[in-house]
Amino acid sequence: MFDLTSLSSSTCMTPLGVTAAAVVVGAAAVWWIKSKSKTEVIDMTSKSEVQLLEMESSMVMMDQVAITTITFVKGDPSTTSTFLQQRVASIVAANPWLTGRLVRRKGRKGCFLVWDTTKLPSHFHSYPHNPSDAPMSREIAYEDVYVAANKRGMVLKKGMDSVGRDQDLFRVSLVPDSSQPTKRFVVVVSMCHVIGDGHTFYSVHNMLSSTASVSALDPTRQQAATEEYEKAMGSEMGLPPSPSGWLIANMMWGMVRILFGYKARAKVYYVNEEHVAKCKEAAVKEGRVGWVSTNDVVTSEILKTPYADTCMMAVNFRNKVPSASYHHVGNYENLLLYRPPDVQSPSLIRLSVSSLRRASSPPTTLIEGPRRLGEKMTCVTNWSSFDKGLELAGCDTDLHIPLYDFVSATSPVFFIGIVFRPCKGKLALLLLGSQRDMSEVEKMGVVGEKLDVVMRGSE
Repeated sequence: MFDLTSLSSSTCMTPLGVTAAAVVVGAAAVWWIKSKSKTEVIDMTSKSEVQLLEMESSMVMMDQVAITTITFVKGDPSTTSTFLQQRVASIVAANPWLTGRLVRRKGRKGCFLVWDTTKLPSHFHSYPHNPSDAPMSREIAYEDVYVAANKRGMVLKKGMDSVGRDQDLFRVSLVPDSSQPTKRFVVVVSMCHVIGDGHTFYSVHNMLSSTASVSALDPTRQQAATEEYEKAMGSEMGLPPSPSGWLIANMMWGMVRILFGYKARAKVYYVNEEHVAKCKEAAVKEGRVGWVSTNDVVTSEILKTPYADTCMMAVNFRNKVPSASYHHVGNYENLLLYRPPDVQSPSLIRLSVSSLRRASSPPTTLIEGPRRLGEKMTCVTNWSSFDKGLELAGCDTDLHIPLYDFVSATSPVFFIGIVFRPCKGKLALLLLGSQRDMSEVEKMGVVGEKLDVVMRGSE
């Protein structure tokens, strides 16, 4: 369990002043991103490329932190290091796009993933135990583990910091556990979000297991997918290629609040599976749907926080639209958007997943225009359905968890819930946002016992 300091949001800025500040900050952000994303003339001899999706090249996606997880393992780090070095080499050989770099091409729109077909550099890094290095251990506070991993280069950079630069977009790292360096170790896997979503990340991550097989995934972007999302969702995509000015202004307003002292709080709990089972039974008795999933129950309860203006659920569109299949890598996800009446029961979530539309009656309308300034958004994303677990021969996986610097990776206008699989047979919730929202979600029955993770200032 961890706690990243409570919110301090008092300010005397007028709405006009806030808007002006947001516009200035937003313009500065756009200029900064463009200045860092240089176009290049590239010799394409012996190189392959794919043009990224329009959304992947957008400012919103370029500003996303890398998808990173850490797994604490009991076992011999030396033997496992040898295996992982060979396994990562096999994965990269089958999927050379993982060695690529992000570039912008002169005279061509968007961003490209380019890789050399004649070179397959190693993307596995094994670090020896060094007592003078920042410690990484199951007993060390989560925040300090992140800092130690970041200092070692295990956590990759945002897309905006990688375009036109010789920056890895995928990396697997192993380091012995500082407390028991011969008996335990940690594995950190990091992927730049621009080249893949959670499905892509775990499609590769799952291949690391000694019980898994290595397969080739298709990096060719299905450019028709964006139009198919829009058609399926009725033009109400949560992640449009070009966000509205008011949405950007609201995000910039969040940045202003950070300048005035906002700091996120984050906590981790097991999912209360007994409560989930009761909710599933009640939903079936209600009769609106034949069944609901665990995700429907968890999503409904997290999104019901009373302070949310707009609610969101991440949806994997592979096999939901014609162009994108499970073997396609990239960002084929989007967000279903809800208003509070749309999330009051698991049945409503199930109906929305089936139709890709909000399902309450009467129908709700989304917030638009100036009302978006100050809009509070709550989002749920589920990683657990993609994760098959990391199984390494002769080892026992102790804990698997997303690895982030939560202070810099979030915005005051968001409350976020990540569903993940901490170990075999268990589900957990990583909750991130203000203490006010956190307190409301903690009242929900879906929140179970605290996860056994060392984190500073947990209360």
